[in-house]
Amino acid sequence: THSRGKIGGKLKNMLKSEAKHFDFIVHTGDFTSIEAALSIEAISGIPLIGVSGNMDNDEVRSHYPYKKTLSVEKLRVGIIHGWGPPYDLIERIDKEFEDEDIIIFGHTHIPCEKIFNGKRFLNPGSASNNRNGIGESIGILEIDGKKADFKIRYL
Repeated sequence: THSRGKIGGKLKNMLKSEAKHFDFIVHTGDFTSIEAALSIEAISGIPLIGVSGNMDNDEVRSHYPYKKTLSVEKLRVGIIHGWGPPYDLIERIDKEFEDEDIIIFGHTHIPCEKIFNGKRFLNPGSASNNRNGIGESIGILEIDGKKADFKIRYL
């Protein structure tokens, strides 16, 4: 989100109107302020599961780990921000996880879905910091048992 304060704009409107349909929100880092994280939970009214990113300060890092793994239905889902240049980011992230089925990552602000080394890598893009001309986006991941459906939604 790269926000220095409370969340606003298109993201705030989407959270107010649609978050009730989600079980939880995954944030892949670079909140850049604890106020941003707290406002996402306050606006949405649902749990926020997040990791810290390379732009996060010590306060954010004290609340959100570098990486995290969740068990959702019958799948293991890894969450990480990412770092460095984009050209081999997936290969570097892959080394951080062992037996996850899906890995959700950020850093590039570019939505993507790729299979690498038997894992499914998903990037929702950026919900409020469109620096690549693509538009603000979120990813919606629906998991049912071992089946996972991922969609990019532009705000």
